[in-house]
Amino acid sequence: MFTSAVFATMHDDIRTQFHDNDYTIIDIDGRQQPVFTFESNLSETRATILFLLDEKDSRLFGTMHKLAQTLPNVGLNTIVFAEGFANIQPSKSDASDNTAQSDVNNQALSQDTREEPTESSPSTDAGSTIAQSFAVTTTANAEQTDSNLASLTHCSEQLNNRISRLYDALSLSSQRTIILTSGLLSSCLFYIENIPGDALITINPFIDNFELNVQLSDKIASTSQPVLDLVNKTSNRYSSKNAVHRRISSQRLMKAHYRQRDIIGHRMSHRQVEYIAKEIYGWLTFLGY
Repeated sequence: MFTSAVFATMHDDIRTQFHDNDYTIIDIDGRQQPVFTFESNLSETRATILFLLDEKDSRLFGTMHKLAQTLPNVGLNTIVFAEGFANIQPSKSDASDNTAQSDVNNQALSQDTREEPTESSPSTDAGSTIAQSFAVTTTANAEQTDSNLASLTHCSEQLNNRISRLYDALSLSSQRTIILTSGLLSSCLFYIENIPGDALITINPFIDNFELNVQLSDKIASTSQPVLDLVNKTSNRYSSKNAVHRRISSQRLMKAHYRQRDIIGHRMSHRQVEYIAKEIYGWLTFLGY
């Protein structure tokens, strides 16, 4: 288990806890980046899975490293790469925004209850106050949505550039490649105009903005690649609430080769890693890989 919670030191943790032979150093835009590669244990290789992880989530990195070590047993090459991607940190939650709006409305309603209608204080004043409060909140929410969208766009540009560099550095263009992402980073992937990869695996994708989170469902359903959507309903309320929308959008837009599966439990044990590996194996077998 990594000791640091902030990825500013994750590369140091990798060098401390792994032998030099366990990973490869590649140059990405002038930065020396550690990459873990595991080759298929079978004579015939089905595909290569590229794990793209946000470096700030060291716990997920440990779990995905275990999964990457397991998948070669079913004929897959795996590559694990983690790096920081700017502007994908969660903003204030919708719950905070809703609580603030509720306080404003409650204040206006209580004022309406206290005051009897008079000529100087018409009954329409309270309604006007609520309308003004709603207008202010709507404007604030719209501005927050624009801010989130700008962050997603910037992150998707970074991610697309990084994938391109990895494809060149690791000679992935000649291989059948599956891209695995998680959380906010998954959302960034689906905002790339021409998404790379032959197939996509996403774990708990979400955007911490209600409007954009709903739109993400259609983004996923509109992709040309097959998608395996792994859901852990206890890990993130944005992703779990949107899981049903993603499934419905895929049915409504008649997306081919979309599969959603639950990841049982909050923390992934060795047994759960094996379960996920079997789901990936079954999905790829269905695709003919």
